Amino acid sequence: MGVFLGSSCPDQQAAVFPALWWVVSFFQSFLYKALGTTLASCQDVAHVKSQLQKSLKGTDYMNASEREHVVTILAFSAEGHVDLTLGTLEDFGAALSKVQVSGIVGRLQDYHQGKRARTHRALILAYGRIAIHAPRTQLLPRVEHDLIRKVLQYYMTSCQVRAWDCTMSGRGLPWD
Repeated sequence: MGVFLGSSCPDQQAAVFPALWWVVSFFQSFLYKALGTTLASCQDVAHVKSQLQKSLKGTDYMNASEREHVVTILAFSAEGHVDLTLGTLEDFGAALSKVQVSGIVGRLQDYHQGKRARTHRALILAYGRIAIHAPRTQLLPRVEHDLIRKVLQYYMTSCQVRAWDCTMSGRGLPWD
């Protein structure tokens, strides 16, 4: 039973215990919502910021469930700390754009480009979920400047990364 408490369940175990896997997944989702809600009600702004940074930096963006979990934390924390959540998200995105792949080529560079594209898509999703959960009075003044501008920036960067991946690596699109 302890095997199922991790962040992922192997396909073989999921086939044997689909109901149990669903319960564990539902429970994990609840815990991430609870963490985000707790951060929203926390008055210690430095602690909230450090927890958001830890969540953003510690996420494996190649794993869909981990991307969803960090987006959930950000969205629910925005209910109480819109400016702080958006600022932390913007700082993380700015630091992400400065990361460069070293001289290693081939698969590592392809992996890095894929990870960056998935991270950008997760950030786009995070901005959308923040818009849903944030109080309207605090959100409306920031929609055009902070949300739409960043979503479009990450979308364009994600498209550029995907175009680079298709043209420079010599491989076509996955469905070719």
